[in-house]
Amino acid sequence: MRVNDLLLELYRVESQTWFIRRISNLDITDDALRARLEIGEGLFVQIFLSERSGRFSMALIQGNQRLYGRDREYGTWHRHPFHDPSTHELTPEGVSPRPLQQFIAEVEEILLKHGLV
Repeated sequence: MRVNDLLLELYRVESQTWFIRRISNLDITDDALRARLEIGEGLFVQIFLSERSGRFSMALIQGNQRLYGRDREYGTWHRHPFHDPSTHELTPEGVSPRPLQQFIAEVEEILLKHGLV
């Protein structure tokens, strides 16, 4: 994924997702993007992409702790499950062509199931 593609997806998700309040902490360079999708007080999705390294990280954060996440490192995707976010579960199936949109759908499920919104 390229920075410009992720930026477009970021704005699309912000405008189409009922629980996303706004984008904050947006930092873009020629080959990297970092942003937050604010959900509530101390609750947000952190996104990081580096074209140079190929690293792509998405995490649901509350109170400075990861609740859930998906990362691509060295070409391989893994997940940090909600029930134990410190662990890595390999996800050989990868993610959809719109990884942020897929992640936000997973986050919505978690938020509703666990009464976080």
